[in-house]
Amino acid sequence: WDRLYLMVLMALTTGCRRGELERLRWRDIDFERAQASIHETKNGEPRIAPLTDPVIEELRRHTGEPADLIFGSRQAPGQPFVFTAQWAAALKAASIRGFTFHGLRHTAASTLAMGGASLHDVGAILGHRTLAMSARYAHLSVGHKTKVVRAALGAIK
Repeated sequence: WDRLYLMVLMALTTGCRRGELERLRWRDIDFERAQASIHETKNGEPRIAPLTDPVIEELRRHTGEPADLIFGSRQAPGQPFVFTAQWAAALKAASIRGFTFHGLRHTAASTLAMGGASLHDVGAILGHRTLAMSARYAHLSVGHKTKVVRAALGAIK
């Protein structure tokens, strides 16, 4: 599938759920601001997903009509492309076992936390309704917190 790379890249860099990506239409992408409008979310609260430069570049390779789904089926217009076989083939080619698409969302959250994002930021980016949802990534940000405390408060005696 010519859009599997784009789908995985967007999942890894936005933390969006599979269904959120599958429902994206070209009109939801703001190329100038590098963001996607996610209208239908699990918790019912729309959000904006910032897009990285590589995602914007890849999106430009596949542009379509504003009302078209970005990841739409060619056989069933208006429906998302079912990429189960392509996903399985990619995992097999990479010798990856026991990994689900939802794992990309966890990878995004973990990478954000390890990169120094606050739990509030992780939650806002992923669309968590409560801070408790983001708390599962707290242990990944301890190193960053230590650096911040030492830099800001380390000279106090």
